[in-house]
Amino acid sequence: EYGIMIQVELDLPAHASSWKGEPNLLICNGNVGSGLLNPIPGYPYQVLVELYSEFSLLFDSSIIHLGGDEVNRACWENSPQIVEWASTNGLQVPTWDCPNKTICSVECYFHYHQAQAALDAGFKNLFMWEDVRGCLALQNLDSVAVIDVWDQDTEDDWRISGVPSAIQHGFKEVVVSSGCYFLKFPPPWASGNWTWENNYQCDIQNISSLNSDQLQLVIGGHASRWGESSNADNWFNNTYPSLAGVAEKLWSPADKTIPNNDNLDAAKLRVQSVLCRMLRLNLGPFDTEYGNWPFSWCD
Repeated sequence: EYGIMIQVELDLPAHASSWKGEPNLLICNGNVGSGLLNPIPGYPYQVLVELYSEFSLLFDSSIIHLGGDEVNRACWENSPQIVEWASTNGLQVPTWDCPNKTICSVECYFHYHQAQAALDAGFKNLFMWEDVRGCLALQNLDSVAVIDVWDQDTEDDWRISGVPSAIQHGFKEVVVSSGCYFLKFPPPWASGNWTWENNYQCDIQNISSLNSDQLQLVIGGHASRWGESSNADNWFNNTYPSLAGVAEKLWSPADKTIPNNDNLDAAKLRVQSVLCRMLRLNLGPFDTEYGNWPFSWCD
């Protein structure tokens, strides 16, 4: 009715510490952020099948994000049971840039069967964070996962390593990197405020190391606002009008959004109008002044 589609993400096998009350699901579940799902076949995969089946009924979407980032591999490395199982059962990962290929073979095994569980539940399009790009077994699925690139250590990480590496491994990509589409969330290398103009100036097709055929695998991007720094008091202000700038950038012809002064000035008027419409609907709260835009232009 409103043109909104919810894409659910269940970020696994990490980020699972809250599941520690359920026996046999987790390995090393002591500290927040440290718990990983047990990757050995059995009960954890049964739980995933049931969850994904429930999600497919709750969310009217063919898309699901399977996560896959920030896996604390030391957790599995310190489990004799997993190390022994991995030596004969893991999936080979010859091109994965990880120091412990045995443990990464377990991670690949998990991602492959996690993805298969989502497909079996009825999802057609899978997204996963770039951390999984070395798991080539994912390309043997009926629907190959799209890699979500979030590199942020330097301004051009996503352009230099993130996207090219995923393409070299044979995947399509979308880009959310902090150098592009994080909303009002300054990346580690940035200084000052981070606004819609920073988002607007990112061109995800500007990757000099890729040829025209490879660039066709960069199928889009999306904005992100991380929950760690969001609450009911700041969510609107941190999301809008920056999200309008990202939307126009990604939905418009490239020649209309080249980040020169004329295009930025024209886009500014349209982003202002989005903010004014939200104010008339009593949505907010927003800063009393957004950048150098006094709210008087809404009158």
